[in-house]
Amino acid sequence: MQGLLLRTQNHTVRVRATDISGSTEGDPMHKLAIITAVAPDRADHLHETAQSVAQTRNHLNIQWIVVWDGVSTQPVEHADAQLTTGKLCSGASVARNTALPTVEAEYLLKLDADDVLNPEGVAATIHQLEKNPDAGWAAANMLIHGTGERTEHWANTPETYPEGALAGLWTVPFPLHPGAVIYHTDRVLQAAGWPALNSAENLGLLLHVAEDTQGLRVPDVLVYHRQWDAQESQQEYAPQREEQALKTIRATINARRGRTGREPVYFRTR
Repeated sequence: MQGLLLRTQNHTVRVRATDISGSTEGDPMHKLAIITAVAPDRADHLHETAQSVAQTRNHLNIQWIVVWDGVSTQPVEHADAQLTTGKLCSGASVARNTALPTVEAEYLLKLDADDVLNPEGVAATIHQLEKNPDAGWAAANMLIHGTGERTEHWANTPETYPEGALAGLWTVPFPLHPGAVIYHTDRVLQAAGWPALNSAENLGLLLHVAEDTQGLRVPDVLVYHRQWDAQESQQEYAPQREEQALKTIRATINARRGRTGREPVYFRTR
């Protein structure tokens, strides 16, 4: 089996087949689809992401979809990951949505190309979803990669959120991390995927899905989040983008709530 070769102007990242493959014995149908959008100039840590996917495959049958979001002048070799390539750098939301028609799994998780999965946390979160069939999503905890520090969204106790309740619980920080959520795939499709925002798109999707279905908070670590200089969230323009995105999310959520007779929410930004 060949490796996955991602070549950019400045560097080449080779993901070995042994990093991507793993045990898939058991149910022949995929249990979990993982969508990873990769920007050409931000693929430095993809090999670690791939290794964590391989380790998680020892727990679950996984469909990994890698979306190459941008122009590459070099061919990309395909290994044990579905590969989608784009001509333009369209952003994370568009890249992930491009992959949605190819998802063939009951559950869906987005995984950034610089983050690392916790296999036991993934299995535990899906176990809770299977125990609670009425729940359309489950949010878990996230730790900072390398330091083990907790994010400000940390939760020590499980929680169930009734349909339509999550938006009304808005606080800063939010009571759960919108970037560490596993969904029922059909709920993401019904929400038309990630909103066309260049910030807070994970929050936008979660709140729209939560308007139509109950969800869970699981006190397990799902993802180790890497913080590094090239991230969008580390750029000087990030706060302004987030502020505008939150205004858009609030407007769209309140329009949706109005059609169902729910009170509007007035969550504040930082």
